[in-house]
Amino acid sequence: TQAKTLFPYTTLFRSQVRAQMEAQEAAVQKQNEKRKGICSFLTSFYQKAVLVDDADANFYSRYLTDYCRRIVFGLPDGYDADVDESTMWWGAFGNTATEPDLSQLLRNLTVVPIDDNWYKVRLSQDGETEYRQVKVLSQDGHILIDDIR
Repeated sequence: TQAKTLFPYTTLFRSQVRAQMEAQEAAVQKQNEKRKGICSFLTSFYQKAVLVDDADANFYSRYLTDYCRRIVFGLPDGYDADVDESTMWWGAFGNTATEPDLSQLLRNLTVVPIDDNWYKVRLSQDGETEYRQVKVLSQDGHILIDDIR
């Protein structure tokens, strides 16, 4: 009879544990989908805004937070006028090869999550690989780049 009395509690406990496990799985799946979306955004950003001839830094800077714009371009009127925006843009997002091979860099481009906000961008050409760490934020439903290292 004692087993019969405990049975409803055991069933209740099991259903609570199952519901908790399902909620955790759903949270992990949601996080994975978010990360995939950000990786796609960063891949597209590099394909359209960085690894192309004559990238329009001014146009694509809309995908940067104010903080990141200051990292890339310096403070307003605070950088050397002899250095153009595209040079600063490439210095922040590109690789250090003397002669970048954009088609090879595009072919080898990969983006992987490091943690919730940081992603690693792999730039590889001629057997040399460099990485950029990119921090992203979500503001008003839009993904923005907040930091680059």
